[in-house]
Amino acid sequence: MKTIIGIIVVIIIIVGGWILLAPASTPAPVATTPTAPIDTTASTTVPVAAPVIGSNLALGTNNSTTLGLYLIGYNDKTVYTYDNDSVGTSTCYNTCATNWIPYAVSPSDDISNIQSGISGTTGTITRADGTLQLTYNGLPLYFYAGDMSNTDTNGNNLGKVWHIVKAS
Repeated sequence: MKTIIGIIVVIIIIVGGWILLAPASTPAPVATTPTAPIDTTASTTVPVAAPVIGSNLALGTNNSTTLGLYLIGYNDKTVYTYDNDSVGTSTCYNTCATNWIPYAVSPSDDISNIQSGISGTTGTITRADGTLQLTYNGLPLYFYAGDMSNTDTNGNNLGKVWHIVKAS
């Protein structure tokens, strides 16, 4: 009988210790950085950034001591270009467009509303799903889903194919 009680006590101690050592909750999954190759096949549904609103600038600038002067969008977030795109053409769809959100605009947005001193030109292209995407000097612009604050440039040189847009 003492042996059975001893075994029960040991089991209670082990289980109790395990409960005390177990984490209180499951940690949230950690976001991962996309790696090459990126899915660039066409899709009919593409997540897009909100269009330019009201008097907000379509493009402005931010300055970094390490990167210099670079472009930001209406939401003050860094904008990027993709080396696999060409002037007038976006190749970023599906998973790529989830991580690299196309800078979408509406036909009524004033895409010429850019910060004084930016000498490049803005335009639009029509994506496969029919949305208009803002371009700078003909190249499609994107926001990186991994940029949380308006000074983040986490996507710069990612995969050696994504780059901030230097103000010209």
